[in-house]
Amino acid sequence: NARAWSTHAEEHLAAEWRRVVDRDYNHPSIVAWVPVNESMGFPELKESHPGQYAFIERMVDITRHSDAYRPVIDNDSWVRMQISKANVQSVPGAHVSFVGALTYGLDGRQLTNADALKAAGAVALSDDGRHAMSPAILERGLAQAAAAGLPVLVHAQYETAERSTDDEARATRDAIETLRHAPEARLHFQHVSTGQAVQLIRDAKSEGLHLTAEATPHHLALTGDEVAHLGPESAVNPPLRSPSDRAAVVEGLLDGTIDVIATDHAPHEPGAKSQGAVGFHGFETALSIVLSLGLPWRVVHRACVKGPADILQVRDENDWVLFDPSQRWVVDPDSFHSLGRNSPFAGLPLQGAVRITVVDGEVVHEAEVPVG
Repeated sequence: NARAWSTHAEEHLAAEWRRVVDRDYNHPSIVAWVPVNESMGFPELKESHPGQYAFIERMVDITRHSDAYRPVIDNDSWVRMQISKANVQSVPGAHVSFVGALTYGLDGRQLTNADALKAAGAVALSDDGRHAMSPAILERGLAQAAAAGLPVLVHAQYETAERSTDDEARATRDAIETLRHAPEARLHFQHVSTGQAVQLIRDAKSEGLHLTAEATPHHLALTGDEVAHLGPESAVNPPLRSPSDRAAVVEGLLDGTIDVIATDHAPHEPGAKSQGAVGFHGFETALSIVLSLGLPWRVVHRACVKGPADILQVRDENDWVLFDPSQRWVVDPDSFHSLGRNSPFAGLPLQGAVRITVVDGEVVHEAEVPVG
């Protein structure tokens, strides 16, 4: 049984993690921010409990985005309501935090009250999924968020039908220029997918600007050509790019230009996905996809553990996962806990499986595996 397996393997794997991450071992849980939708204007995306079961089987902490909700989480009472609801309804073992909207209704026009959202429990501000605000609004938003002690997360891609590499580069460049006028702010780039954006972020960091960036497992592992056969089901935002873009994003992760990995989990029912609904299931393949990239352990730990915890300023020292990096399995969407089956990795052989998830010092998930 899993308990016997953990007794046999825990000491060895824990020692390896301690050797790899040294003093950073006090942040051993995996953190990611993702949209996990409920039936709040999106009844086809009732993903709260199944998504949390999927997550605690693979990771530990989860942060929900403002754009996953209707009404948008753009006021303090709504944040408090969602936190209260999460505390009552969440699956045991799922730590849930919330990102508040940067502008009301995500329309890019009027800034939300950063102080009130922070006091209500928001861990960051973002209009993720939109990039509708002007540089002037973003500058004011950065300043107000900084005064409240919150990072601002931006999906830097101008809203055009093409979602081209140039759109992403232009939006990234403009956001960096805006940050120069609010140097006390913390700016985080979401879903970086192009070589141009990686280089812009690398150059900005070399100047000492305070910014961080993320990439998704699918942008690190796949190119647009590799999923073209999926037709409408290959739709994701930003799109999967060229081999050179993918290589640049991986290189950015390796050299620290890209700080963290975020799943951008976006579950869809088959009918919606076949019609081109944007996004992929991400929870139940994320860690194995990351391990398939052959990254150094230090990079995996920084990108999946320490980096997200630092950006969101969360610390859960009694939360951790024990995983077997040698366990082989094949991606079968029909076996997902999540209601979303829309994975571009269906049928792919992978290695690496979570065996035990511990939250607040208690085991909340144990995989059934043979001993020996």
